Amino acid sequence: MKNTFKILLFACLTGNAIASESLDKGLTLHLSWNDSMEASTAAGIKTPTKDQSTQLVEGKSGKGVELTGSARLYYPGKDNFNIQEGTIAFWAKRNASWKQEDEGFILVKAIAGKGWNQDSFYFSITPHNQIRVWIWDHEKKQTLYMVSPVPAQANVWYHLAATFTDGEVRIYVNGEEGSYTGDGKGDPMMVMPSGDVKHLQIGSDYNHAFEGVMDEFRVYNRVLSPEEIKALYNL
Repeated sequence: MKNTFKILLFACLTGNAIASESLDKGLTLHLSWNDSMEASTAAGIKTPTKDQSTQLVEGKSGKGVELTGSARLYYPGKDNFNIQEGTIAFWAKRNASWKQEDEGFILVKAIAGKGWNQDSFYFSITPHNQIRVWIWDHEKKQTLYMVSPVPAQANVWYHLAATFTDGEVRIYVNGEEGSYTGDGKGDPMMVMPSGDVKHLQIGSDYNHAFEGVMDEFRVYNRVLSPEEIKALYNL
């Protein structure tokens, strides 16, 4: 009986170690925000620039960053964000309901091109209560992937994630893949964005305010599997 328990315990510990090792593979940016706004891990520059007021408050795990009004953080994009293929995942808690009557809001934005709609990536909430991943290639051709419904309750933590590669996008809420709207395929895209991202923006854009707290923000240069996304949610 004791030997069986030891075997089971060893298997559990080994499994956790493998999961942890897997979740470090391809990690290019990790923002824990526990001690400062500087990145905990970064393939590029760690230090962000701030626009408007941001502060560290109680987060999902330790501290998180509060973004209110027009507040946003800009992390240098070069080496930190691969706009052609990757994964973003983070915890978010909004002060008010996520459902919007008039306007949506931007959570994450990355631009490598000359315009807002050229070689760019957006992760946002639409005014139609959908989570939207919006990608533009060099020719300003767009791909839209949306899932519905969005997280709804105020002051509740939700884990959000998106993987993207070769025009294929998957969106996850609390470790589970979302239900696609329409045919589930999104708009076809033959060419993904290219170039070095100028900066990775976290927070509002113009009058599209997030108004809440984010924590444990992770960026990978590879597509995580559904099992790995689930592991991040359970971390």
